[in-house]
Amino acid sequence: MVWLGEVQDLRQQPQVMDSLVLWLHGEWLARGPRDEQSSARAYTARYQQMQQHLGGSAIPTTFVALAHNSPVGCISLTRLQAANKHFARGLWMTNLYVVPAAREQGVASALLAGAEQQALHLNEAVLYLFTDSAADFYRRRGWQQCLNSVVPKSADDRRVCVFKKHLANMGGSGGVV
Repeated sequence: MVWLGEVQDLRQQPQVMDSLVLWLHGEWLARGPRDEQSSARAYTARYQQMQQHLGGSAIPTTFVALAHNSPVGCISLTRLQAANKHFARGLWMTNLYVVPAAREQGVASALLAGAEQQALHLNEAVLYLFTDSAADFYRRRGWQQCLNSVVPKSADDRRVCVFKKHLANMGGSGGVV
């Protein structure tokens, strides 16, 4: 499905940052029981981290999906401090989220395509991501699984899949506006 909304850089829509942080924090809370103190610390850290996406650097950055001028989703590009030095050099796609009312309408695919185009614009050849719930979604979009692991200390021994996508074959050089 082709989504007809628009994707913009968070720097063009800074007023929606609070909504994005609440969405992402809510997803984290839904993954298991948390005490109030750790939840509050995590929210503060997430908010401070997202503020970095408003800076002048190309990375980290976040893109927002807008429908009728209202945010309905987001995606970020960042460099993670990965334990595996092979992955640490790569650019990571994180924070893909679409509000429930806008799911199954092509919003996530539009956000993903925009992030991939931005990575190409930054001359990145490979993009990485990890997921514990959407492996099939990424496989259908040309991502290749490169690691499958159990998250240590998770309440449910969650399996996390790391994916990569070689972007050099995608062509084009434009980024998200």
